[in-house]
Amino acid sequence: MKKTFKKSSKITQKNLLLGLLFTLSFTATAQYRPVREKYREDRGLVRYRPSGVQMGFKVSPFISGHRIESAGEYSSFDNNGAGVRLSLGPIADFFFTDKYAFSTGLWYTVKRVNVRNSATFLSNLTPPGSATTSQFNLQYLQLPVTFKLLTNEVADRLRLFVQFGGVADLKLSEKPINRPLNALFLYNDSKDRSRSFGFGDVNLLLAGGGEYALSGSDALAFGLSYQRGLVNIYRDRDLSIKSNCFFLDLAYKF
Repeated sequence: MKKTFKKSSKITQKNLLLGLLFTLSFTATAQYRPVREKYREDRGLVRYRPSGVQMGFKVSPFISGHRIESAGEYSSFDNNGAGVRLSLGPIADFFFTDKYAFSTGLWYTVKRVNVRNSATFLSNLTPPGSATTSQFNLQYLQLPVTFKLLTNEVADRLRLFVQFGGVADLKLSEKPINRPLNALFLYNDSKDRSRSFGFGDVNLLLAGGGEYALSGSDALAFGLSYQRGLVNIYRDRDLSIKSNCFFLDLAYKF
């Protein structure tokens, strides 16, 4: 009888222990589930504020080139290669949601113009000239009007984006390089023109890249962008010069 009682007592204790372990396991699972679900829900957001206004500053070395169309007395003109220049300035993203933003800024950008021509282009000047190249640095203040679309996280703290829109250029200055051998400068100077180029430009912008979240609301942004000039920046219709620029964009956002 005593042996039966002891055996029954051991079985009861074992059942109580199993029941206690089951209860603890169920409670832990119930407490963990909301955390896990919240983690899944928040995993698509970079760890900086996805709404409101986010400011930053960008530095963009770029290849500055152009497209040439020539006619009439400019028929001998052609492209003479691209060069490396720099663009920099503040940026601002105005978020509609955590994935869509209106993006703008104010950038100081120096574009390069480099063309070549035949030796007879300046033969009618007094005295005749023999310059066969023209190179200018055009300084612009750029105002982008663009939209940015961001993905969920593709890796820890990393989101990708695409950006598109337009960029308005206001020319601040034009600087002819090597004036005594600058064909376009000499030609326009002979006609008493104080400048060779128009007051501005309009560009189509296409860009893509990523944003990597740092501590707090800070983030590093990086990407590639392309600006395609839509209007002729030279003053005469017979010579059309439109910009083609490829940028490496680096920015710090806060």
